[in-house]
Amino acid sequence: MEKFLHFDFCALFVFAILLISMLLRKNIRRNVEKWYFAMLLAAIVSTVSDICAVLFDNAGEGYVVAKYVFHTLYLFSHNLTAPMYLCYLVTQTDTWHKVRRSVIHKVCMILPIVVLLVEFITNPFWDGIFYLNEQDGYTRGPH
Repeated sequence: MEKFLHFDFCALFVFAILLISMLLRKNIRRNVEKWYFAMLLAAIVSTVSDICAVLFDNAGEGYVVAKYVFHTLYLFSHNLTAPMYLCYLVTQTDTWHKVRRSVIHKVCMILPIVVLLVEFITNPFWDGIFYLNEQDGYTRGPH
């Protein structure tokens, strides 16, 4: 099945405009802008890795390592945007002091990232998130 990249290229164009706008304004001084910038970079990495993954998928059989790398990078960076958004909101509302005081809050913020990282690093060994079928095609879900 042929996959299309039209929306990815449009998203990349929008992200480039946002990034250029931030850099030209030199608007990365406060912590709020730093978290926004980090989310923007994660979105750019997600979009670029999705484009690369689809290009390798459309290339047909082979390129197994590249497919695993780009699909993993896409899924990880895509899922990383939610915890980054949480950090952005905590910074925006100036409530880091509440997070620092509570061990439960720290664990709740760090644990999802650690679990994601472990799942994506170990995925090639247990194929729980995605795998490549007999024709080296990307397939989501357990094997």
